Amino acid sequence: MRDGRNPNHYNVPCPPVPGVSLCVVTHCPDDSFYHAQHFQVVRLCIDSMIRGASGKASELIIWDNGSTRDFRDMLRNRYSDYLSGGTLIESPNIGPHNARRALCAIARGKYINLSDDDILYSPDWLDKQYQIMQTYPNVAVVSGSPINIAFRRNWTSAHEFAAKNKGEVTKVTGFSFIPEQWESDWCYSIGKKPEGHKPTQQETYLEYKGIKAWAQAHHMQMLCPRDTIAPFLKPTKNLVDFWDIADEISKAGYLQLSTFERTALHIGNVIDPSIERIVREWQKR
Repeated sequence: MRDGRNPNHYNVPCPPVPGVSLCVVTHCPDDSFYHAQHFQVVRLCIDSMIRGASGKASELIIWDNGSTRDFRDMLRNRYSDYLSGGTLIESPNIGPHNARRALCAIARGKYINLSDDDILYSPDWLDKQYQIMQTYPNVAVVSGSPINIAFRRNWTSAHEFAAKNKGEVTKVTGFSFIPEQWESDWCYSIGKKPEGHKPTQQETYLEYKGIKAWAQAHHMQMLCPRDTIAPFLKPTKNLVDFWDIADEISKAGYLQLSTFERTALHIGNVIDPSIERIVREWQKR
């Protein structure tokens, strides 16, 4: 016999809508050498991201792409307080791009931060990135770590924005504007020796209403208006990152920018002395 109507039909309220959804895609399928420090890396990533959003209405959503049971249990235990108002999604490995697409459908915030699980955040990352989002018009993505190689793309929307707003926008283009240390840190994070690494792309930054921003963004970490970015995140069969959508976003007239001051950093798979140094520097802010 039926027991009556589902009690959720009786005007049970949803939690308040968050201003920003903090979304992380994790992946730790084994305990191999590559993944030996992975939980420490992920913990540093999520802890620093949460710290930068402290005091702001936010929710935490972790999408786990096929990690071990022990790894998932560690995530659940570590972030139980935050996940009471958020979600840990246990999924087979569908790749980071497909996970980001799904996260846009799940997240409730007006803004969504889509993050790899090996990103270090400065304490003011959200304020700085949100400032760019609110100052520049038609922004789809704000990242916190400019990388020279990302300028290989033709960021047409940024150049068109500068051309249409002469007198209001300053555009500066040249080689080796991004600090050498930032480039070295990026090389280390992907297992590449910085010795002999030379920037090959011209770099561009803009200044608008007193706010500087690099004229590019990166898929490793993206603060986005959820409804703006969602249509560009289409399904892919590729488990590795798929970022051709950057060109589509630019052609649609949206800006993709990075904070002029570095507010996010790719760690890679090891927390080495250079990362520990940056953590100490940022914690002093």
